[in-house]
Amino acid sequence: MVGVLDKVGQVDILMLPVGGSYKLGKTEIASLDADKALGVIGDIDPRVVIPMNFKIPKLNIVLDGPEKFLKAIGNPELEALDKYTVKKRDLPQEGRDVVLMKVA
Repeated sequence: MVGVLDKVGQVDILMLPVGGSYKLGKTEIASLDADKALGVIGDIDPRVVIPMNFKIPKLNIVLDGPEKFLKAIGNPELEALDKYTVKKRDLPQEGRDVVLMKVA
């Protein structure tokens, strides 16, 4: 993965599937559990992480909710946002922001 990361360069915003793997019919859909997601974040070192592909109300697929990921990343009480707008100058220069989006 390091060779690819060298070609990509600095990643500002990473949208990361964090709900764990699941089966859709006979097909297994690979997603990341919280621990693997942390490993990817450590490798890529983005300025902003937006978790996605997790359990939401009325979804009939067995996935983890965002809580496991948020707890693992050290931000279990993160409030979900309706909208997220960012400009390059507003990106964190140190550390990392985690942004949870509200799901309808």
